[in-house]
Amino acid sequence: EYMGELFCVAGEMKFRCKITDVPLLLKLSQAFEKVSKTGILQLCPASVQLIITGDLNDDVKIWSSLSSRSVFTNFHIESICNNHIGCHLMFSHLTQALKSSVTADNVSVKLTKKNSQPMLCFVVEHSFPKTMTVTHDVPVTVMAGTQISELKQPDLPTADSRVKFPPLKELKTAMDRMKSLGERLTIECNLRGQMSLNCTTDVVNVSTIFPNLELVGPSGSSTHSTEGVQAQINLKKFVKALKSCEVFSSPIICSIFQNQCVTLLIRVGELPLDLVTYYLPLAFD
Repeated sequence: EYMGELFCVAGEMKFRCKITDVPLLLKLSQAFEKVSKTGILQLCPASVQLIITGDLNDDVKIWSSLSSRSVFTNFHIESICNNHIGCHLMFSHLTQALKSSVTADNVSVKLTKKNSQPMLCFVVEHSFPKTMTVTHDVPVTVMAGTQISELKQPDLPTADSRVKFPPLKELKTAMDRMKSLGERLTIECNLRGQMSLNCTTDVVNVSTIFPNLELVGPSGSSTHSTEGVQAQINLKKFVKALKSCEVFSSPIICSIFQNQCVTLLIRVGELPLDLVTYYLPLAFD
């Protein structure tokens, strides 16, 4: 079984553990890279998060959380920020380092500085087909305690509608027909498990209906309506989110929060904390 060593020290920050699931971390980095070039890696006593922040009313936000037990063992972390460490990084750099680590026998990582630039230094050791050691430096910007304390996952009420999406291939086929037509997509779901996707412009109206989808509770009282619940979002941002979701090959739960946002939820591990949530802002006229 692959076990990688991880150790981080920066001033009064310390983090060390063994990595038990590099492929899962790689999938997360690759998925996030499809949405944004940069993001945040946050290390906490009970979990590790990759995050894409931003104004909820402006762009796609993603918040992933993995239980430390899902990807690490012998986990230890210390910092003056309530034992939390946060770093800004480029996902392409993280992806490159993790790709090199997937088949490794051992991976050590430490937070260090080179020419005053903070780095996550990955030392990747292979024994097959020949013994070799490869080093990857991932430049990071270590976050201040005030920045870390401001990192909050969006707090949303009970969804007005929650439904399991149809197979991603069918969704993408529908989106391929619509994405060149307009900028906005209307998603509507009702209590019978029917979801409609609609793109309307001055000259054309294109709709796709998916019947008999699985409803996922709990949902708000507004779901109990024959008219259904709907939300309008940016079509291109939705397509970008779907391309990112495709990395996981897992079922997607779509939730509509009327007058707030639409979320896409994916379970990526075995434990309850192992989730990725996409927050899609509403598009207003």
